[in-house]
Amino acid sequence: MNRNKYKRLSQEEKDRIKEFTLKGKSLRQVSKILGIGVTTLYYHVRKFKPKQFKKMKMTLKDFQLGELIGSFVGDGNFYYDRNGRSRRYTIRYYLSYEDDIPYSRYLMKLFKKMNLNPKTLYRKNQGKLSSIEIRIYSKEFYNLLREYITWEGTKTYSVKLLREINDYNKDFLKGFIRGLMDTDGFVETYNVCLGVTSKPLILNFKDILTRFNIQHKLTIRKRDESRKDLFLCRVHRESLVSYRDLFGFSNPRKMNRLLNILI
Repeated sequence: MNRNKYKRLSQEEKDRIKEFTLKGKSLRQVSKILGIGVTTLYYHVRKFKPKQFKKMKMTLKDFQLGELIGSFVGDGNFYYDRNGRSRRYTIRYYLSYEDDIPYSRYLMKLFKKMNLNPKTLYRKNQGKLSSIEIRIYSKEFYNLLREYITWEGTKTYSVKLLREINDYNKDFLKGFIRGLMDTDGFVETYNVCLGVTSKPLILNFKDILTRFNIQHKLTIRKRDESRKDLFLCRVHRESLVSYRDLFGFSNPRKMNRLLNILI
């Protein structure tokens, strides 16, 4: 069916658009039948069939929820965009393109289990792929994060758990440690270590290790006035087997390095 794309839609055409759409036909199918552009169809369909937003589902176990929150604390950020009447809550997770592709896929599965709609973006630096950004638009997920963690001003310097350690169940805390270490932690020659600039966060980490009887050492690396001090907490060599069994890693790269230490 040929049709002048600049011609206004007749009432009969509008009625047929509504009829086909409510019967479940896609915009492309209706476009092919009526000879009307997809953009025009979209404009008219939204008048009687507003876009449906998925509701977040709390389907994760406490351990997995702890992982998502811990990984956000480690390498995530939040942005609230207010443009006229629209409001957008944007949560981002940043990972290494070279090292973390398998881990990014694991996180995507967790988000999809919650009925969220994560987007994966690949960033370049000097023409070379360097980072992965997982992006979620969800006020519900942002509110969920705020039920467990808090920060003021710059997140990196102040983020911490909202309540005392004993207010959280053990599975959540185990997942929280895993997610935090999957992102901000690193595996050294003889041990695993967390390095952050948030003093409250390193104290959370230390307290959780203590709760699970993991031997560790906290140190502070003083830096110049232009940079915040770095807080380091290392797990003792004799506690690495317990650390593996209790927390471990979902990031394959880090788990493999830990297993090589334990050989």
